[in-house]
Amino acid sequence: MKNVVIGEYLAKDINKPVDLVGISQRLVASVSKFGIETDIVVNFENKQKLPPLVKVTQYQPFAHYPYQGLKWFFTRWEFAYEYLLAHREIDQAALVDIGDVEMLNYPFNEIEDNILYIGDENNDLNTYIINDDGKPDYLADFTQKNKYLQLLNAGVLAGTRATLLEFLSIFMKLYTDDTVQEYLGHGDTHFGFFEMAIVNYIAYTFFDGRICHGRKVATRFMYNEQSVKSWFKHK
Repeated sequence: MKNVVIGEYLAKDINKPVDLVGISQRLVASVSKFGIETDIVVNFENKQKLPPLVKVTQYQPFAHYPYQGLKWFFTRWEFAYEYLLAHREIDQAALVDIGDVEMLNYPFNEIEDNILYIGDENNDLNTYIINDDGKPDYLADFTQKNKYLQLLNAGVLAGTRATLLEFLSIFMKLYTDDTVQEYLGHGDTHFGFFEMAIVNYIAYTFFDGRICHGRKVATRFMYNEQSVKSWFKHK
């Protein structure tokens, strides 16, 4: 069994060279200090040599969802789901944004079973990234009724493999069910560009009482802090 940090990078044009070393440099350097492997999942053939303790896996997006395909910001979660399903040797993991997250402290001796650890922002659900984005009716109802809940940010998402798969399986079920309905022409309101609304809906609805967020998990979002307490720095 092993603990890993997982990041994804999706190239919009897979035929153009990607500087994966440069993109992942800060994350990889911070994780490697703790002797932990960084697993990077991409949608292109990587031809660069990366440092030790880095493993790159290429996936083909939309392979299991041929009717319409996942929208861009949702593809990351398909990759994470497929990767964790395929790697039973993983015990605990952190799914992080590859370009703006660094590991400051070792998290894996503090993670508890059934707890979802997630980043947050100094904002609530009554924000443009949720209000101005498309969403199914049940999500619109949830975000309106709970608009003063703190906005969670899954740029940092950690837990045991079982807990992360629980989160990701709910995510994929809700998203693909809605995508099928959109493909069939049923209903008028479907998921928009961003995944912020569904992430907060799942966390607050299905993990009520099992969420841990705040400065233990990540620094204040976009404050560029080098906290001595947080597991991760997020921008």
